[in-house]
Amino acid sequence: MDIKSRELYINFQHIKCRSSPKFFTIAKRALSVCNKTCSAARDTASEAPPELPPRTEITLHVKQSKEEAALYEALHQKVLERIQDESLPLEQCRFQVLTEVTRLRQACCHSKLIIPDTDIGNAKLKVFCEILIDLWKNRHKALLFSQFVKHLTLIRDYLDAEGIHYQYLDGATPITSVPPL
Repeated sequence: MDIKSRELYINFQHIKCRSSPKFFTIAKRALSVCNKTCSAARDTASEAPPELPPRTEITLHVKQSKEEAALYEALHQKVLERIQDESLPLEQCRFQVLTEVTRLRQACCHSKLIIPDTDIGNAKLKVFCEILIDLWKNRHKALLFSQFVKHLTLIRDYLDAEGIHYQYLDGATPITSVPPL
């Protein structure tokens, strides 16, 4: 699992703006634990098989639609209410912080990860589809990673509907059934 510490820190900073000092102390400790855990799990470029072409990474900043932003803000307000509950023991509060940050990150990926039956569109999926169609038309290959299997399921649904061929792997895929790339 590759959790980017910077993303977590930004989420903590965003929440911190309206939170108590107790929360920020807990968030800093949780971030410290995540940093140690994730840095040990991260792959390096030197570990990539030599037969693979060089990696091309594109970072796009996608603006949420008004509906997505409203949902995120509503979730954010609920997060603040839950984590400021002074009755929570410190240990439980740490896990609550990580749980809530994960929910906010899921909401940023796709609103259906939080509310499965919502009709709110998704700006990231729209941009992804535009890029994917361009890659597909030009016969390029791409790897898509997500920390959320449910997010990949939403993308699979789109690919199936469009008739786009893909290979799907996740942690449940037996090594014996992994097709050669």
